[in-house]
Amino acid sequence: MVSVVLVTPGQSLSHGAKEARAQRRLLRKAAQIATEEGLPTDTIVRAGHAIDEALADVVAELDASLLIVGWAPTQRYGNLAESAMWRLTQQPPCDMVSVKPFDPRIRPKRVLLPLRGGTHADLAASLGIGLAKAWGATVTMLRVIPSYLPDAEAQAEDRAFREYWEGLYPGIAQTRSVVAPQLVDCLIEEAASHDLIVMGAAATSRSFPYPYGYLAEEVARRVNCPILISKTERPMTISDYGPTPIVEGSQQANATGSVSVI
Repeated sequence: MVSVVLVTPGQSLSHGAKEARAQRRLLRKAAQIATEEGLPTDTIVRAGHAIDEALADVVAELDASLLIVGWAPTQRYGNLAESAMWRLTQQPPCDMVSVKPFDPRIRPKRVLLPLRGGTHADLAASLGIGLAKAWGATVTMLRVIPSYLPDAEAQAEDRAFREYWEGLYPGIAQTRSVVAPQLVDCLIEEAASHDLIVMGAAATSRSFPYPYGYLAEEVARRVNCPILISKTERPMTISDYGPTPIVEGSQQANATGSVSVI
């Protein structure tokens, strides 16, 4: 557990000493609760002039592989200098998961996992399946098919998608393919019957002021259920931006397998 005490740029970090002591007491209480629940927890409090820089330093010090941060949808108009989350997500120090606040006492039973491909979706799939196993929940693996796609190709995608995921995780993964013209509206409609959404960030970095892209931000803003957004530290490649080729039968199932899971 990490807490960052912000110090005004130009001031010595020692100016944060009093607040740091208060944060240490708070984190010790939180760590005690976590330990009683079977999760031994260490705590770190750091003073810094910028949250993103301080967190990146802690990640490097610990050689952490995953950074989990609290998050809320971004204002439509923002200042780059004020957006520590945006700066942090542009060059993640490690894989990241951002959590929209929710009641942790309520364990989700139905997890919605929209899959669009790309490395950020890989991390989302691993997270969604792992959480479902831990909670005894089911996962709806959702594939939104553009309405302009010919019927034959849409049916082939649906069949291969269903056979792959339901065969890989029987009893956990339930697939659903939806033909829709508007991706955001489709996700919001599907979210109404689920307890949690796990999705990957947008593949593009040209998303200011939205740390995870407009789609993730708009969905988070308009749904009531909790949402987890994942973003990997691995640089995106040109293939991550292009559409998945349409292939037939078992070949397409193997292509779908490019999204890794636990």
